[in-house]
Amino acid sequence: MPYVTSRAVPHLGVGALLFACCSAAFAQDAASRSCAPPLVPQPLRTVGGGYVYVEAPRTLTVRGRTFLFGTPIFVWRTRDPKDGITNIDSTTSPARRFAGLRLERSGRVTPIPGPAGGPLTYLRVGLDAKGLAHAIWSPLPDSGQANSSLVHSTFDGQAWTPPEPIPNLPPHRWDTNSQSEVFAVDSGIATIVVGWSREGKHRALYLLSNRATRWSVQTIALQSPPAYTRALATGHDIVIAYVAANSEALTDDRNSVFVRRMAGTSPSPSRPILVFGSGDGEAHAPVLVRDPRGPLYLLWRQENRSPQSSHRILLSMSRDSGHTWTAPVTLGSTSSRFYAAGVVGLRIPLIVAAGAPSSSARVRLWEVRGSAVKAIEQTWPSEFPMSLSQIGEADLLLSLTVTNRLDSPLGGQDIPRTTVVRWTGCRRTTGS
Repeated sequence: MPYVTSRAVPHLGVGALLFACCSAAFAQDAASRSCAPPLVPQPLRTVGGGYVYVEAPRTLTVRGRTFLFGTPIFVWRTRDPKDGITNIDSTTSPARRFAGLRLERSGRVTPIPGPAGGPLTYLRVGLDAKGLAHAIWSPLPDSGQANSSLVHSTFDGQAWTPPEPIPNLPPHRWDTNSQSEVFAVDSGIATIVVGWSREGKHRALYLLSNRATRWSVQTIALQSPPAYTRALATGHDIVIAYVAANSEALTDDRNSVFVRRMAGTSPSPSRPILVFGSGDGEAHAPVLVRDPRGPLYLLWRQENRSPQSSHRILLSMSRDSGHTWTAPVTLGSTSSRFYAAGVVGLRIPLIVAAGAPSSSARVRLWEVRGSAVKAIEQTWPSEFPMSLSQIGEADLLLSLTVTNRLDSPLGGQDIPRTTVVRWTGCRRTTGS
């Protein structure tokens, strides 16, 4: 596959400049204070007192209210002294197919039913430019196999619109798992989806978009589509980051990190731009983060196999909408496989979280202010994938999941519970 090599600056260590191409406007304010989250995560509790589990929720603000979207959602509680522990399950209970949780001012949550029309699996939710939430998912038939349709619904903070099938899709079985979230584009939304052949032997990657209420499907890759695909919009264009084997172009690369761009009027993506060649290692799970001030950040996990297995979280930046990327720097390393998340805002510096879904792993955070990288000392356990979101101008929410024992008159039970770390005052100083 032909590719374009990104014009990267020489490799820099954490102690050196983070991005050599940055202007003086991005110098660190030495007098600024770092983010200091609370030490103890708080379990999510419903208004009725139940404990909640939601895997890696997408936290969004819809019309002034904060919601944690995700599936499946479990609510655990003891209804009556004579009962054991009751699980209200979003995937098996006909009356409780939850799509998310509304965060109340009291700090507790209220489960919100999802759109009608079937169990919600791998629900993808995102906001358009007007702040309206859009959900896309593939309904499952009774057999539990991926269905041949995708449906769409919108949420205004109060109610969902009736689900509508997305038209003009190729004849595939569709999967929204492990791909991009829904994100805003000009006058609409877009996402990345995977289509499988009827026999389940071949798959293809597509960009699905709705602009001015008109749906379009654009092919990104056929036959052997890249893994770990993420995308977002910048201006009129869409930037797609992914990991792919590149044995034809670079014989010593196995899983390297690439970016493609799609102009707003282009029917196909640009040639691949090589961000990082993995050599004898492997890259995993890229994450794109857009700074509202302009830059794009790209995070991923880099696995090295010699002399012994190790994992690093790498960070690269683009200041020209994804055309070129800086040489990556290492934020941290661990012996465990992990997944990264990042958030940055007008008043929040770049905060990076990385954690492995393992009972022995810890979630770690780094704060990036211009050329300075600082590890946040506090760490937290999370046995399932975590998520990091902005919920206010200078407020962040880190969602974790741990297994605890819940007791009842009829005995105890080990259940997964989602806990959150919420903190305010993580402000971005001028120039950071």
